[in-house]
Amino acid sequence: MSVDDRPRVAIYARCSAQKQAEKDLSIPAQLDAARARAKQEGWLVYREFIDEAKSGRSDDRTKFQEMIALARQRPRPFDLIAVWKFSRFTRNREHSILYKRMLQRAGVRVVSLNEPVDDSASGRLLEGILESMDEFYSENLAEDTARGMRKNASQGYRNGGRTPFGYQRKATGNSVSPKVVLETHPENGPVVQRMARMVLDGSGAASIARTLNHEGITTATGKSWTTQGVLNVLRNEVYAGVYVFGKSTKRTRDGEPIPPVRVENAHPALVTAQDF
Repeated sequence: MSVDDRPRVAIYARCSAQKQAEKDLSIPAQLDAARARAKQEGWLVYREFIDEAKSGRSDDRTKFQEMIALARQRPRPFDLIAVWKFSRFTRNREHSILYKRMLQRAGVRVVSLNEPVDDSASGRLLEGILESMDEFYSENLAEDTARGMRKNASQGYRNGGRTPFGYQRKATGNSVSPKVVLETHPENGPVVQRMARMVLDGSGAASIARTLNHEGITTATGKSWTTQGVLNVLRNEVYAGVYVFGKSTKRTRDGEPIPPVRVENAHPALVTAQDF
């Protein structure tokens, strides 16, 4: 067989946003396995596509989308797409059906290095079962993660996000189960308290912004204060010691909205509840 007649393969490797503890799920391990398989089968490696820190449930993956677009070109640049497991391709059953049909029309087949599935009726059935199991695992993991984050928030611990002006992050807990809480920033905390006093004395947000800028006091990112920036501080109940997590419009499988977690006295208040 000449070089030009060898099946051309695109290698796709992905590491999801969740930490992959297993060594065989690391991107280098996925690539090594795919290269070895290509050498064994006599495939010609066309190109390697890598997406890092993206969810397998989302099709917002830059290299994945580039690979799919190339596969649909005429003449097609490759005949196969090699992945470590079908879950690396996508964990969303609907997406999998959509993209594989699209690739099938283009004459491109997805090959799992770790799940030997042939192109027969029984092989396609097995492939569908594997994909359904991957989707279940992904959904279950997402639910467990969300549940853990809500429990963490209910105890007053931060789940990430931008640190509010006037506060700083403080690590607590232990190395096995680290936690993060807010504590007053020694320089910016008093600025927030001063802003609150200025409001109580009758000053408006625009006036407060001008005063802070005139004195060279900047925001947490080193920028000048704007009226809206001051209003964002004055209207944020975090400064009254309240931590709210999960404000987005997340819903249950039944479509019911999931209420946010709201914790009073989660951290030192810079403004009393009455003044706020």
